[in-house]
Amino acid sequence: MIEARTLAEAYLYLELTLPAGDDAVDYDRHTTLDRRDDEHYLLRFDGPYGDRHWNIEVTVPLASHRAADGPMLCYGSGRSRLLDAGQWYAIEDGYAGMARTGLTRLAHSGPDEATYQAVVAAWDAARAAADEIAKFLPPDAEEIPAEAFWTDHGRSVRAARPEAFRRARLDTARDGYRRRFDEAQARIDGSGAHRPEAGSPAPAGPPTGTVPVRVRSIAEAHIYLDLRPCGCGSAGFPRDRMAVLADDPDRLLVRYAGPCDACGTPRDVVFELPPAVDRSDGPAYLFSGPGAGPSETLDAADWLGVAEGHGALADALLAAVEADASGGADGPWRDPQERAAMVRLLAGAAAAVEEVLKFLPGHASALPASAFWTGPGRDRYARQRDLFDRDRLAGWCAHRWRVLDEFTARYGR
Repeated sequence: MIEARTLAEAYLYLELTLPAGDDAVDYDRHTTLDRRDDEHYLLRFDGPYGDRHWNIEVTVPLASHRAADGPMLCYGSGRSRLLDAGQWYAIEDGYAGMARTGLTRLAHSGPDEATYQAVVAAWDAARAAADEIAKFLPPDAEEIPAEAFWTDHGRSVRAARPEAFRRARLDTARDGYRRRFDEAQARIDGSGAHRPEAGSPAPAGPPTGTVPVRVRSIAEAHIYLDLRPCGCGSAGFPRDRMAVLADDPDRLLVRYAGPCDACGTPRDVVFELPPAVDRSDGPAYLFSGPGAGPSETLDAADWLGVAEGHGALADALLAAVEADASGGADGPWRDPQERAAMVRLLAGAAAAVEEVLKFLPGHASALPASAFWTGPGRDRYARQRDLFDRDRLAGWCAHRWRVLDEFTARYGR
């Protein structure tokens, strides 16, 4: 099992392990974070990319992750054993480029807090990556030795930019990133105040005034983000940098923060999860464990909408393939990426109906009014109460699982 020093390094390893290509990687849907045991997290990417299905797992020691917590980004103590010096330079150069692009945007469009926040984060990430390169420098050496480049990617970067791995360049770059970081942060603060130095104690728990949203799984957190978009209507913002704020025997606090993809407005949501449990032997693609109670955050109408959306799209795609004789007997399902996406869509439809059924008390024949607490939810319950009948929901749930079983029996997962 591959082990990273911190979650930040684990996420980078996932991104660099997948081959370069034109396709977008759907990290939101296919990446999960669980407690592997009392001492480790398990970060897993299990999904399609390119022409194959990938399963990449990285463990992260809890103690190592907590030791790296601080007000500035740190990829871990000691030297990286996953990413070589060339890969770290590619990361440094990429983030520095993002920061410069943000500054150019500010110069043309005027003050924008969301862009300033993105610039601050990019300078911080570039500085942290340069710090990682410097860890490969022997005490008296003037450049990084050849043995610090063990991947084809890293060696190609070194061949193209040998000057990037000299001590003089690294010292200048690291100082410059810190200075630019402080300047951008001071513009946000409006007071010229700098952030504390790395290593200062980080505040525990969510940001002041933030009320965590209670969910039962990371999958439910993503559904919440999908159903509660930005004011501009877009639900998209970077979700691949989930931060763990607190992890104790009673709860797990995680945070998703970043600018809206459409309008740049900062989004910041903290979720509270129960202690992670091992569901490796249970059915895949569930939104909560089989023994978990109903959602406290998404009401029954929310889940019905998820089931309808997943089911309608899946049925339309299946019908289109059946109608297209030119696609052959299997159509796009010969493609592992397309097949895996359909499996997730079909399973999501069935699992969402199960979430509606969890609101049924005892042997009640229909959902009670208390299962609907949002405005749209109460309105739908008033207009379409018959949709929430036990027998109707149970039949629909069985149908959705049957469609999935038929698909996988014919085409595989």
